Amino acid sequence: MSDRQILINQAGPLPLSATIQTGSSGPSTLYVSGSVWTSEAVGKIGIAVTLDGTKVGEAVIWSNEPSEHRAVVPVFININLDKEWPSETEPPSYTFELSALNGATLSDLNDWFQLSFVA
Repeated sequence: MSDRQILINQAGPLPLSATIQTGSSGPSTLYVSGSVWTSEAVGKIGIAVTLDGTKVGEAVIWSNEPSEHRAVVPVFININLDKEWPSETEPPSYTFELSALNGATLSDLNDWFQLSFVA
């Protein structure tokens, strides 16, 4: 049986973060979706995904117009949970963050983000 959990399901702006404790270890998957916008004429924009401060993936879209909220292409990101347990009864914690992919990426309260964890 898999462990599924919605970690983030809320409006922006970015960055957004969530910390979980899980007894799962080894290969796991994240699902990321959301929307962003840019004030620039054209360019690649999106969401960077980090695990404990290390970038593990991104969800992107190409924008051809400024000031239009665009849904990024949703992605599945494979990760590996490999921390030692701090004690026999307490599993390790992991912190996930969604942030702007680059300086052209903007978000506000009109953008919605979801990060789901499947172990």
